[in-house]
Amino acid sequence: MGWTTSYSWQKLRDIISERTQNSTNKNGTKWELQAKCYRGAPFAGVLWTVWKVTKAEGTSFAFIGCDLIKYYGKNEGFGYKDMSADMHPYRYNCPLSFITNPEMLKNTPEVNTKTYMEWVGGVLTRYKNKESKSYKKALEKYPFSIEMYKEYITEREENPFIPKKMVTMEEMFPNGIPTPN
Repeated sequence: MGWTTSYSWQKLRDIISERTQNSTNKNGTKWELQAKCYRGAPFAGVLWTVWKVTKAEGTSFAFIGCDLIKYYGKNEGFGYKDMSADMHPYRYNCPLSFITNPEMLKNTPEVNTKTYMEWVGGVLTRYKNKESKSYKKALEKYPFSIEMYKEYITEREENPFIPKKMVTMEEMFPNGIPTPN
């Protein structure tokens, strides 16, 4: 998949507005924006989105979107490359609230896949390495993804192909997994 550019997207707010509009496909599938966050510099970054996708027959699920955004100059404007959260090239600066809130991820089809869980591990590792306050608050408030990641790692311990860049649960939580108050 390549990059999509438009001369009409001369400002960052133009492309963010375009990429975060609710829509309905020809087949009746509705895409409703639940949350968005832009991370990066004024001319290149990542737009994170959480979408509620409702199919024509009424079933719905959540989808975490990842748009790489880059400015190509006056003649081309901004461009984007749309991806899902767990596609390569991996980006790990997703807001913790997107992956730790069970309400946002209810019925998300990708949650139990190998690539998604490895991506969640990368995001958690990034925030753990930063020792951020938002990381600690998210863990206390929403242990959902942490529990899923713990189950995933437990299953993978017998498999010798665990990625080297991921931390173990013991390294991540030396005092045990936090529980909500």
